[in-house]
Amino acid sequence: VCVASCHHLVRVIVLGDGGGVGGTTYNVTGDFSFTSPLMDLMVNGQRTLLQFVEKGHGCYYKLRLHGTVFSLRVFDDFAAQMQKFMPEKKEVDMSSIIMAPMPGMLKSVDVQVGDTVAEGQEVAILEAMKMQNSLVASKMAKVKKVNFKAGETVNEGDVIVEFE
Repeated sequence: VCVASCHHLVRVIVLGDGGGVGGTTYNVTGDFSFTSPLMDLMVNGQRTLLQFVEKGHGCYYKLRLHGTVFSLRVFDDFAAQMQKFMPEKKEVDMSSIIMAPMPGMLKSVDVQVGDTVAEGQEVAILEAMKMQNSLVASKMAKVKKVNFKAGETVNEGDVIVEFE
């Protein structure tokens, strides 16, 4: 299991109504199912409510325990062994750019280099399939670079505006 980029070797062995994790045995009873949004469990005699928040692609899960959401990945033995050969994909800070979500034509670009934009401020309008899409800043920032101007065509993924 991988939680917050920390890898933990966890082996679950069903022992009647309980299970062993690592070197510690936990007595877990209840309906532990990822098909249910809530799991009402008893862990070593204590009632624990676990909420299934999201199942991503593959082995990715998000679970809420005591109000905190935990992102985790669950692997079988072979996949866990192969993880040391798989580099972690770094998350890109998308808040410092405005990227075209689809191909289209820029109807307007409302900022210039040096402008300060507020969170939620409209930066550009992209027309695609006869619909106008407002592109907004996701944080307060200063405009570092404007890569396109009104009337130009952009492709999906093109960076229209960059922030400092």
